[in-house]
Amino acid sequence: MMRVMFTAACFFAVWLSVFFFTQTTSIGGSRKQETSQTLKSSQDVPIEKEMPKIIITTFENNETTALPEIPLALETTMPLETTVSSEKETDNQTISEKVLYLTFDDGPSIRYTAEILDVLKEKDIKATFFFVGENVRKYPEIVKRIAEEGHTIGIHCNSHRYEELYESVDSYLQDFNKAYEAVVETAGVEPRLFRFPGGSINAYNSHIYKELIARMEEQGFIYFDWNASLEDSLKKISPEELLANAKNTAANKKYVVLLAHDIVESTSECLEDLIEQFQAYRIEPLTPEVKPVQFREKTS
Repeated sequence: MMRVMFTAACFFAVWLSVFFFTQTTSIGGSRKQETSQTLKSSQDVPIEKEMPKIIITTFENNETTALPEIPLALETTMPLETTVSSEKETDNQTISEKVLYLTFDDGPSIRYTAEILDVLKEKDIKATFFFVGENVRKYPEIVKRIAEEGHTIGIHCNSHRYEELYESVDSYLQDFNKAYEAVVETAGVEPRLFRFPGGSINAYNSHIYKELIARMEEQGFIYFDWNASLEDSLKKISPEELLANAKNTAANKKYVVLLAHDIVESTSECLEDLIEQFQAYRIEPLTPEVKPVQFREKTS
């Protein structure tokens, strides 16, 4: 009898061990799976900084008009506004007429920039391209075509790596010079216009932006921010959404500097419709004579 009871007790102990081992493995597996899903979710989110909102202002008929909020390219903790410099005069332009400046950043790209150029040529429209030096060296034939077809060429940056670019004033100037040299050698033009990556005031350059602007202007360069945007660099987005973004951020302004990117497929796909959408505007390229749209710290 004792032997039977002992055998039963042993059997029960073995069963109990197996039961707990199975439950522990199951729980551990669930936790492992949950952790894996969490990591996957975090990897799906772009590393770029979250988009803040800025208040846009512009001058129309010598009055400052507050317009709807639009996203700035990079997060900044400073309240900003966009102004049109009163120191510049435009080519035979009065502020009462509607003017649109199409500007493209981050290119050139071999496919999408070429498609954009085809549309612009068909429509007999000139635009402005702010180049990345690394891409200029990759696609010199596109750069030469842009110059030959009469578009305005400006400098964006050389590497587009924000932490390195805005580490110091010297690091920015070194990067700019590399891009400038690439454009001069490839296109045979000496650009005076440029656009700061992320805009003239952003989270990466907030500690040096005033000195950067002063140093660049001392050398005769003119920077352009924007007061409307396709918002085509935020995520994969449809051409229809880009058109809506352009309409909403332009918000019936009479003087529009529109930010777009010629390395985005949807941007090239929507360009014809975008031009049609702004048919009430005269579309021109930026020049040193055009009044620059520039971010400013908002004064309360």
